[in-house]
Amino acid sequence: VLKKDVPNLLGDAADHFHAIAARQGLEVPDFKHYVLHPGGQRVLENFEKTFDVPREALQHSYDCMRENGNISSASILDVLRRLFESGTAEAGDTVFFGGFGPGFSAVLGTGVWAAAERVTAERVGMG
Repeated sequence: VLKKDVPNLLGDAADHFHAIAARQGLEVPDFKHYVLHPGGQRVLENFEKTFDVPREALQHSYDCMRENGNISSASILDVLRRLFESGTAEAGDTVFFGGFGPGFSAVLGTGVWAAAERVTAERVGMG
């Protein structure tokens, strides 16, 4: 269980988030997609406020949290799956990744969407 002040610690870590984004020549709100661990509604809301990111940009994280609760680090893969299945990510889109852990630890990264076409479960023999 996270301490009550953990969602507010995002502000304290803002410099690290900005440094990660700057490596791509961007600011945090400039990313096209966000794949965030939904550690709780307050964490996501604080991310929105701290980095001026609209709620819609975190919809996949909110949906994961609503449907699954906090499923720890596996949530990143679920949020990524949701983005993938939405078909909204296009080759060249920038993606900001964030995973949050106990005592407030964070794993952050950025990426560029490279899928030239949508791959379905049926196409790869999984459906």
